Amino acid sequence: MEDLYEYVVSMRDTDATGFVFHPRYLEIFTVARESFAFNNRIDFTTLTKDFGLHFAVYDLKIRFFRSASIGEVLRIETKIAKINESRVVLNQDMFLNERPLKLIAKQEITLVGVGLIDNKIKRLPKFSEIY
Repeated sequence: MEDLYEYVVSMRDTDATGFVFHPRYLEIFTVARESFAFNNRIDFTTLTKDFGLHFAVYDLKIRFFRSASIGEVLRIETKIAKINESRVVLNQDMFLNERPLKLIAKQEITLVGVGLIDNKIKRLPKFSEIY
């Protein structure tokens, strides 16, 4: 499973230098991850109502290679790297969307299923159960 998401950098994303402020990259990756879930028909309502779970960030690694600035179009590629009983690892690559693609940042995020009531890590349902 994978997804492509495009994002246009606006003034709200930048600091006084005109470059994207580093916490905004995390937000852009999050929006791209939500697009991935939506486009792959992952139903969070079913996850919470039927299974009593939600996703929580367990581990997050970001590496920056260059800056993006106002008006640039970013291309974020999101792919599932690994799934096990309680974790989903996603790899996200952010590029400047021009030819050739220029790598801006890479993110690896590990999500775990957490119980709504006890807030403990739980076994995840099969993806086919939450489509």
